[in-house]
Amino acid sequence: MKRTVATLTALALTLVLSGTALAGALVLHPSGFGEKSYTAWKAKEGQADRTGNQFQALYLQKFVPTATFAAGVAVIKGLEGVPASALTGLQWDHREDGHCGAGAPRWNVGYTVNGQDQTLFLGCNAAQHTELGTLGPSGHGWCRDTQPSPALPANATIRYLAILFDEGTDTPNPPPVGCKQEQVTPSGFVFLDNITVTLNGVPHVWTSASDNGNGQTITEDPTGTAYLENLLGFSVKLLFR
Repeated sequence: MKRTVATLTALALTLVLSGTALAGALVLHPSGFGEKSYTAWKAKEGQADRTGNQFQALYLQKFVPTATFAAGVAVIKGLEGVPASALTGLQWDHREDGHCGAGAPRWNVGYTVNGQDQTLFLGCNAAQHTELGTLGPSGHGWCRDTQPSPALPANATIRYLAILFDEGTDTPNPPPVGCKQEQVTPSGFVFLDNITVTLNGVPHVWTSASDNGNGQTITEDPTGTAYLENLLGFSVKLLFR
């Protein structure tokens, strides 16, 4: 498949190459599409926020069978055209009453190398896990899921970065090694917090909707595809290739 690779402004690209984590440029957009599937920030469900006392967490849901074409999605804008070598870490905390499967939630790292568009999938269950214990007002435990530095070709550039939740209410929820998973039957949802994208060793962390680098608070949770496809610049069908 052939797609045009979007580029950052010259200033933003200079910041990446110099080792600065694109301060004020990364924006997390909750989204989703399909029946009973969406993503949104939820108050009183997460850990302590950087600002305020809402204890927000990012909720991703798919309350239909996995085969149904639907997903909760969060798109992180601001990395388009950045050298893949700048992406040095990906991490989140998942609440242990939710789903942490082989394929969802997962990081989608879309990249272009030698003119070809490709995608690296990094699933929750295969991450490195660290038990955090009970945190926040929900009364549930949390586990930190750390992905090693993505193994991308040296000459690749990032096309897009997104979190996908597309495993539904019929997909097993195997307990991740190192986590005290509370829910092991299919659940169709997960809460994430402290979502971290590390560029050249510098982390950018989302603890709530207010942590978008430009001060913009995005709480939309549309269920159609138009909003999401506008963010991505391509059909949602390509998220699964």
